[in-house]
Amino acid sequence: FTDVQIFRRGNQVVIKVEENPQINRVNFEGNSEIKDADLAKEVELRERMMFTRARVVSDVNRIISLYRRSGFYTVTVSPKIIRLPQNRVDLVFEINEGGETKVKNIEFVGNDNFSASDLRGVVGTQEARWWKFFARNDTYDPDRLEYDKELLRRYYLRHGFADVRVIGADAVLSPDGEYFNITYTVEEGPKYKIADVAVNVGEANLDPEDLKKAVRTGVGDVYDAGRVDATVERLTLAASRQGFVFAKVNPNIQRNEGDSTLNITYNIVEGTRTYI
Repeated sequence: FTDVQIFRRGNQVVIKVEENPQINRVNFEGNSEIKDADLAKEVELRERMMFTRARVVSDVNRIISLYRRSGFYTVTVSPKIIRLPQNRVDLVFEINEGGETKVKNIEFVGNDNFSASDLRGVVGTQEARWWKFFARNDTYDPDRLEYDKELLRRYYLRHGFADVRVIGADAVLSPDGEYFNITYTVEEGPKYKIADVAVNVGEANLDPEDLKKAVRTGVGDVYDAGRVDATVERLTLAASRQGFVFAKVNPNIQRNEGDSTLNITYNIVEGTRTYI
């Protein structure tokens, strides 16, 4: 109800109500970047539902959020109501999309071992430049920033930094709302080299010499998490060739304090042996 009044009439309590109107149609105007069908999926109000101001406000915020995920941070949405007979209304969302909010600068804090130029080539978000006509990654996207943090972490892990932490990705909108400045903050930690590598088969009936051939991390090498993953995969395949298709390989990494080295032990649990 849009209004409820309770009053006394003699010995009677009278409740007077005014019903919310029913929605006849929901339309969108002014949108060119996002289709009507996609906007309709985002909003909660539908035909034959009861109109309430709270739901309209919620749907306005949903539309704005959808546009911002697409890089349009200056978008404005104005709901309009067209009253019809029989307590019905048409609801129109008038959208002023504005322009795409580009990323002007990408900076890094805490990167002592890699230049900002190197790290800009790692992340998916790009700086907007006039000659990048077909670039689609130069708009602000919070989901892409989260993925960029993971890309940075993987990059450092491949280059010896086993303790790396990507603390944050902060985006600051310019006062005029035209562009974003993004700053990634990393905590690199030490760069490790491998001091020792071992394959531990435990009580498993496996040939250790065959397994050692599958190892891709060598003594003296810079630590590379990608090579550790590749070794785990190759050891799993080598164990399966010896009949243990359910073998599990658990790498154990032990850091040696003071000299920035680490030891890697690949522990193999044979699982159940399989026969045909």
